[in-house]
Amino acid sequence: MFKSRRRDHFPEKSILSEQARWRVGFLLCLVVACSALLRFVDISHRPVHHDEGVNAWFVERLVERGAYQYSPHDYHGPTFYYFGWVATTLFGRDVSVLRMMTALFGFALTLTPLVLLPELGWSGVLVSMAAIGLSPGEVYHSRYAIHEILYAFFTGFSALAFYRYWRGGQLSWLILGSVMFATAAATKETIIVWIACMGAAVALMSLQEHTRGGELTLRTRLTPTVLGIAVAVTTTGLFVWFRPKELLDFFKGYSFYLHLGTSKTGHEKPWHYFPMLLWDVEPFLVFGGLAGLVATMRRREPLGLFLSAWSITALAVQSLIKYKTPWMVVNLTTPLGLLTGYAAAMWLAEPALKQRQSLIKAGVVLGLGVSAWKAHYLSFVEYNEAKNSYSYVQTYESAHVLERRLKEFAAKYPAMKIYMVSDETWPYPFLLGKTPQVVIVDKIPEPFQAKVFVIRDTLNHLPESFLANYDKELYPIRGGLDFELYIDRRL
Repeated sequence: MFKSRRRDHFPEKSILSEQARWRVGFLLCLVVACSALLRFVDISHRPVHHDEGVNAWFVERLVERGAYQYSPHDYHGPTFYYFGWVATTLFGRDVSVLRMMTALFGFALTLTPLVLLPELGWSGVLVSMAAIGLSPGEVYHSRYAIHEILYAFFTGFSALAFYRYWRGGQLSWLILGSVMFATAAATKETIIVWIACMGAAVALMSLQEHTRGGELTLRTRLTPTVLGIAVAVTTTGLFVWFRPKELLDFFKGYSFYLHLGTSKTGHEKPWHYFPMLLWDVEPFLVFGGLAGLVATMRRREPLGLFLSAWSITALAVQSLIKYKTPWMVVNLTTPLGLLTGYAAAMWLAEPALKQRQSLIKAGVVLGLGVSAWKAHYLSFVEYNEAKNSYSYVQTYESAHVLERRLKEFAAKYPAMKIYMVSDETWPYPFLLGKTPQVVIVDKIPEPFQAKVFVIRDTLNHLPESFLANYDKELYPIRGGLDFELYIDRRL
């Protein structure tokens, strides 16, 4: 069943003729430029999401106090906050600075296929880079100040580093992969899903090598000594991000997230949520992934088996978990982008398809064009509209109008307290954190005599006789959260 049809290489070499070098150089610059433009241009135009407000608030506390206390019940691991601390210290306090940081990691993720250049060749690497760089999901969430894109970068780089070690045996790849794995584990608890993906990939490659006979490369790499080195490097890496007590909390936190992923939280989705999301927004990666699976079945080479197992296991596990959010899609688009590049490298190197190479290339260009158009449209045009599959409880433009109104009142009446009464206030604790006149509370204080106040519509139980002295302005913040601004007419 697993008898290989070809050896584990492609006819195309990374050593190119002068004419080919110019062509590859031009395409490489084009892919890099498009990926960078989609991630960095006008990055501050999207209203601040409440999750971004939470993350920015934690970074601000770290900058002000010089310390961060990890809790497994709060907002994942600490790496985002430490990287955010560096960015904020260098460039100032602003969500756009944190978005630039995540965009940088998203851009770096675009470059990771270069690790596979010896096996994919330039055609496969360029298609993989373009598939990841122009993916609507990768672009949309790279422009978000949340953990997910950092996690995707560290897990993606770690997977490729481990693969290079398993195939070549260089200790440097093992150490680099272990460092990246430790950083990914300190970023988000869903590292468990990635471990399952790597386990499936290793098992499939081991089975293939066993059936070949005589090729014990993979098994000899997984010796107790090697595993000891990986564990030592990983443990050391975790101590970079956690204090000893926090490291214990880190492991305890998995019971909390197991409960979160299996209980009713309001984020439950049906099992087919991610397949339908990919089909709707990432058609190029869907077809590219299917082509990669066909290529894997034809060639039965380690790289194809590795990428196929990674992609399928990630999709299966994340589909089985009830807790689903759109930004988790980047954990699927990364391996699918690599598998798409593998498919391109295989089909372009297939002698039987030599006469149809122009057709294959046209299909790739068309697919990438669709991805680029979708990436631009979802990130720059309908970025916070309900019909955007990646827009998830996104903040409306009016939320920042309210922010500006409150800051205007605070500047005009510096001695006056402005109350914000709501049980849900993010991202305002960060947006108004440097406006001390604004006092955020979860219930109406007694006695209540504010001249300007904001209250969530569902909490407004004030008597009509009291409200008759105020002018009212309504501000939708996000789906299910509306604020009412009341201004004393005597002002």
